[in-house]
Amino acid sequence: MFLSGDWIPVSLPGRLRERFPGARVISLGGATEATVWSNVFPIEEVDSTWTSIPYGRPIENARYHVLDAGLAPCPIGVPGDLYIGGDCLADGYAREPELTAQKFIPDPWGRDGRLYRTGDRARYRPDGNLEFLGRRDHQVKIRGFRIELGEIEAALAEVLGVERVGATGHFFDLGGHSLLAVQVMARIEHVLGIKVPISAFEAPTVEHLARVIQDGAVQRSALARLHPGGAGRPLFLVHPVGGNVFSYVELAKKLGVRRPVYALQAVAETNGYPVRMEELAAQYLATLRGVQAEGPWLGSTVCSSSRAPWVCCRRAWRSPGCESVSTCSAASCRLWRATRPYGGPVTLLRAGASLRPGATDLTSGWSELARTEAHLIPDADHFSLLQRPALDYLVKSLERALATVED
Repeated sequence: MFLSGDWIPVSLPGRLRERFPGARVISLGGATEATVWSNVFPIEEVDSTWTSIPYGRPIENARYHVLDAGLAPCPIGVPGDLYIGGDCLADGYAREPELTAQKFIPDPWGRDGRLYRTGDRARYRPDGNLEFLGRRDHQVKIRGFRIELGEIEAALAEVLGVERVGATGHFFDLGGHSLLAVQVMARIEHVLGIKVPISAFEAPTVEHLARVIQDGAVQRSALARLHPGGAGRPLFLVHPVGGNVFSYVELAKKLGVRRPVYALQAVAETNGYPVRMEELAAQYLATLRGVQAEGPWLGSTVCSSSRAPWVCCRRAWRSPGCESVSTCSAASCRLWRATRPYGGPVTLLRAGASLRPGATDLTSGWSELARTEAHLIPDADHFSLLQRPALDYLVKSLERALATVED
């Protein structure tokens, strides 16, 4: 198996060998300007002290140099700037003579004619292998192309409607919210072809987004950690209709003071076919158990028309001690009335503006399926429930409900 990238997680080779026993794992790296792959490292036993997989050694038609500011070779173990020479080098950048002159410099020893200035920091290890130490500039590499962090900053500033966004500026502190986060994801995917997972917004700064983008397209996991939280029992927010959990970001920030907050989001279709609801629920529960192995579990959703939370609750109820707190913005229980009952408690927080005129039963059929306690959130509808001022009321109601089931 070939792995490629500046930073290969040290745990990845072991995980691959668990799935494919006997597989030979090889790390390849380099730069587009040096025919993409120009260094190689066969990954055998991974040293527990490594922070990343070593770059390895240059291939036959390449030479790597770690040089100081005066273009003198750095001693073994001393960090320096990484240069590449040899037959692997490109001629330069098309119609970019100034950039070509800046990046491709004369070989100070006359051996290779030219050296490519990678912009990477590296050092040679005592065993002769190279170790990548990061970038010296503000670029990230996307499928071999280098992107300035300024481009990401500019995209965020445009979406947020502000004059400038620094590398450490926090997206939500600058006025960002879940809808704008979706726009940022869409903009990055359109420009860079990279799908940014919601986990990127755990620490939504330009620096953090750049690291996620540099890793390439990340396969979306069913689990997204929205807030690291305190020492309390974790809360799992199951996605509403549509499968995305961005709408929970502000809610998680307010609830995460006392407990970790996770979200279960819809994953990609399997082999082109939609995943059956029972299979999806089993997958979500397996993911949930990876965080909290045993019950009782706390779960919530904000859309009663999403069937996934209900099926999850039924499945989890077969395990000892499951407790579920469910918040709903609209009554849409008719689809579930033929479903087998769920034996656990449900706290139903109803959006008042979504009630039909003259309605007296706040449970709208939920009481037929579960032990339901309903509360009204006035002046909120399906769309405003997760926005202020309704959000503040929702948080207080949820905290009371969570405290009740935890006692």
